[in-house]
Amino acid sequence: MTTSKSTFLNLLLMTLFFSSCEFRKSYQKDLINGTTAKGDGLSCEVISMEINGRAEERNSFKDLINGTTAKGDGLSCEVISMEINGRAEERNSFVFGENVNLMFNEMSGFTKENGNVFPGLSMYIVNNEKDTVLSEPDLITDFVPDTGLTLQLQTNFIAALLHNNDEKYIAYINIWDKKGDGTFSYKMPFTVKDAGLLDVTANQVSNDNIYLWNESDNAPVLDKNINQEDVLMLILEGVTGFKEINGMVFPEFSIELTDKKRNIILKNPDLFSKYEATGIRMEDLKKQAHARITFQKGRVESPCTLKAVLKDRHSEKQIVVETELEIIE
Repeated sequence: MTTSKSTFLNLLLMTLFFSSCEFRKSYQKDLINGTTAKGDGLSCEVISMEINGRAEERNSFKDLINGTTAKGDGLSCEVISMEINGRAEERNSFVFGENVNLMFNEMSGFTKENGNVFPGLSMYIVNNEKDTVLSEPDLITDFVPDTGLTLQLQTNFIAALLHNNDEKYIAYINIWDKKGDGTFSYKMPFTVKDAGLLDVTANQVSNDNIYLWNESDNAPVLDKNINQEDVLMLILEGVTGFKEINGMVFPEFSIELTDKKRNIILKNPDLFSKYEATGIRMEDLKKQAHARITFQKGRVESPCTLKAVLKDRHSEKQIVVETELEIIE
């Protein structure tokens, strides 16, 4: 078969540009047309296309490792980065209580009006594809001045979420142009795991979550190093299984904190002593049981041992919580 020169001139001219390449692993899949790219040792940040000399944009990707996806329609984002507790990281399994910050860098495509752009940003987190556990319809309530510099949008969440039953979460983040039609969507599946700080032993009792909360920092405790001036709260949520008598349960909640030499720093044999005769409603116990923990002034011989026992007065059912803490003066 022969092809004339004029026929060749009428053929589609397509050019691909591979930009910003560097040494690292990368995996991408175009969600629109199934195009895939994989790098092992080399990566390419941007693959651009020209058709008949005209730039065409396909701003979408899928991480083949963890299922994270992004898609732009009129809006584009050059780099999506993550910080966990202020440190740059890339993972989608978070420790209970970690602060996850997502940054959408070098955003473009917004309509400019009087030197400003008007982005919207929503975030929803869904548990097991059915229950919405966080809903933020629009986190940006004002305009953003167009300074000529690259535009970065951020959002964050605290991974203080249920995790005892292998819950799976998805964060849905949508960015849109309030003065135009451009949109950008980001979807990140993730899981939450225990910090491993507490040893919990349960006998015929179940719970949703048990953790230490730092009231001074207003955040969960993620490691054993505690400032002596901090005020802690041991929190038990979703406790069920206690024997009910006429709709009431009769818990006993003891807590003890001792130093390295077994000196008692804090001791309360029963935080629920005033309910010994009357009991409390099961719904109230299930909602939350907690114990406040403070430290004495002066030298503390670390490590300190914390032991708390929540047990049923009318059966052998109980939960024992233990850990060691390093007190920093």
